[in-house]
Amino acid sequence: VRVDSHIFSGYRVPPYYDSLLAKIITWGVDRHEAAARMRRALQELREVDTTLRQVRLEAREVSDRRVEPDVEILGRGPGREVRNRDADVRRVARDVPVGEPRAVTAGVRLGLGAADLLHGVVGTKAMKGSLDGLRSLSGGRLPKWSPALARPVHFVPPKGGGFGTGTPIVYFPSCAARNMGRQRGDGGDGAVAAMPAVAERLFRKAGFDVIYPQRLSQLCCGQPFESKGLNEAADDKADELEALLRDASRGGELPIVFDTSPCAYRMKRFLADRLNVVDAIEFVHDEVLPRVALQPQAGTVAIHPVCSVRKMGSADKLATIAARCSAQVVTVDEVQCCGFAGDRGFSHPELNEHALRHLRSSLPADCHAGYSSSRTCEIGLSEMAGVPYRSILELVEGCVK
Repeated sequence: VRVDSHIFSGYRVPPYYDSLLAKIITWGVDRHEAAARMRRALQELREVDTTLRQVRLEAREVSDRRVEPDVEILGRGPGREVRNRDADVRRVARDVPVGEPRAVTAGVRLGLGAADLLHGVVGTKAMKGSLDGLRSLSGGRLPKWSPALARPVHFVPPKGGGFGTGTPIVYFPSCAARNMGRQRGDGGDGAVAAMPAVAERLFRKAGFDVIYPQRLSQLCCGQPFESKGLNEAADDKADELEALLRDASRGGELPIVFDTSPCAYRMKRFLADRLNVVDAIEFVHDEVLPRVALQPQAGTVAIHPVCSVRKMGSADKLATIAARCSAQVVTVDEVQCCGFAGDRGFSHPELNEHALRHLRSSLPADCHAGYSSSRTCEIGLSEMAGVPYRSILELVEGCVK
């Protein structure tokens, strides 16, 4: 019997907990023995307010079923409230008014801006001490504040893109990239450049004309929904994105570059080759580097291939890109997943802290920055490493002669 969980003795499950609290795996010489062990393991669990009752009922019959994936068990009995929740969120994702996504992202930027303003006034020590105290008093209900929290940006695509003499590509900047800039103190405290603007400069330097899908400010790949188990809602958002990417790519003729690896990985799986989705790491390695001359930076940089990069088999390409742009590159082998997992680094900071507990001590003293391909992961990496982590696109763009 194997149990994987982030819960520990004395852990308090906050009201906004991750839908997955624990994963149980059992083995046996055959299916019946494995099922018997599963039933016993489930009976020995102490239950909080979860779907455990329904899972126990399903485990009574599992040994008699065919070995097929089944994602509908919670819709067949006492657990149907989970199915109803998914349907409710799906309706919200589908029926939200046209202006509402803009209002949501505007609210995100407003919150980031307020936090950054207060950070600048009271300083890191006072800010962290007071907000950590409030989080403790709330019983973990308030999200964790990080000194590496992104400053707000508002990326709006320039008009008239994609009509030059270069090679046309479609570029989809993620929700996070469009609204979350560098952390306070990284590159000064003046105006914050939006990462998609940096990416577009890089692509144009390499001879590409950039096309953006229509209604960009309203588009999402669905990754935030999928990460919480709301698969139908996630697929509704992906369907909407697919239609507009198809139009922008001239029916699938043009490559579609995603700047955020988890989003690229999700859409690759969702589309199943219906469109040519390319992660930015693949695109820079295969298409951009052969077209540009680079001046490597002095000093040492760290890189972190996020989980989706490892799944897509692009970690070596990330390392190659960094090596072309920096005198010395380090990868911390002890760190695989950063533990931030979208927004869980705010609600479950212990996951991020444990996953990256070896990071700072493993970096050499002259390491001045880190690079990756997911803005939220970079927040957790920056705090735990003590050096800012940024998009790998920023490193390459800064090295192009």
